[in-house]
Amino acid sequence: TDIIWRNAAMPVAARRTRTFLANCGLTLGLVFWSAPVGSLQVWTSLEDPNDLRNQWWVRTDLAFILYTFLREYLPVLSLLLLQYALPMAIRIIAREYEGWKVKSDIARRALQWNFRYQFVTLYVTVLSGTVSLSFHDQLGEVAQNPQMLFSILREEVPEVASYFINYVSARVGITVPMLLFFPLISNYHLLSCRGDQAKDAEQPLNPVYPDFAIEPASLGLVLVLGLTYSVIAPSIMPVCTLFFCFAFLVYCWLFSFVYTPEFDALGACWYELYETTILGLLLGTLSLAALASAFKGFNSAEFNLILVLCVAIVGAYVYMHYTFAVPSKYISLEDACSVDRSCDAARVSSMLSEEYYIDPIIKNGGEAGE
Repeated sequence: TDIIWRNAAMPVAARRTRTFLANCGLTLGLVFWSAPVGSLQVWTSLEDPNDLRNQWWVRTDLAFILYTFLREYLPVLSLLLLQYALPMAIRIIAREYEGWKVKSDIARRALQWNFRYQFVTLYVTVLSGTVSLSFHDQLGEVAQNPQMLFSILREEVPEVASYFINYVSARVGITVPMLLFFPLISNYHLLSCRGDQAKDAEQPLNPVYPDFAIEPASLGLVLVLGLTYSVIAPSIMPVCTLFFCFAFLVYCWLFSFVYTPEFDALGACWYELYETTILGLLLGTLSLAALASAFKGFNSAEFNLILVLCVAIVGAYVYMHYTFAVPSKYISLEDACSVDRSCDAARVSSMLSEEYYIDPIIKNGGEAGE
């Protein structure tokens, strides 16, 4: 079922008030999100103190591998863990504090805020540079002088390309394969006992549901990185291609044989994915404009034409949003009347039951449930 019955009795006014307060808290969290993300970026950019690579305890193969892992890959893995825990926290806030009543709405809300934090992660990583945590200072410079945005992108975007290549590589080698192990982890106890007890052998496995707050955000972020660095650092494109090919095979198997539908969001998550794609395309075009300004100058025809392309991207988004996205959320009265006339009233009534509208807590004699 898509309904969370324990939240069904919450008044709409109370939910809106709590949602407003939660939005304020999550927005404030976006401001301070630069601290942990920037710290991880600086971690990978620190100079080698006292030439530790030549110390005696690093000369062995195992010690050198451990040193490389702690220096290069542990920050990336820490960021992956942080990004995995974030949507879980947002989902708990939406369900337990805000009191949303439909699971698909909770998944969409967690996906929206997860996308926002993912993009702040991307911007902080780019704008914090490779030397210091100067994100807020550079943001102030951009606010005072918007032309500084191209100078910052020109200097910082190429320098963090290797970091994002490692980031996508970690998703190829760790995040996507872990999707195959989650069903085994959730049913490990049942699988381990099936060979020992006949009673456990007859017990069905726990259903595994797709996580629409985490998995689409992961795909969208890699797509944005590919669009951003396709010209600046073309070496990231084979890694992104490998990621999407591997993810395609994994998700084909998961949705065909593993995942159990929990609710029907009616394809609403595609709105967030489309906005993510447009934002990634715009960011990549701005980065290309920054490079054009570095080699040709701000008064060059190449730079101005790329800015025109940025305006065209924004215009295309606005046009498609009001022409296709907004009308797709509603149905006209004429279409509704046509569908209503084409339905057999007796057949529709036979498919319904009065018990569908009874709270399960009341129907089950006071037992709580979803």
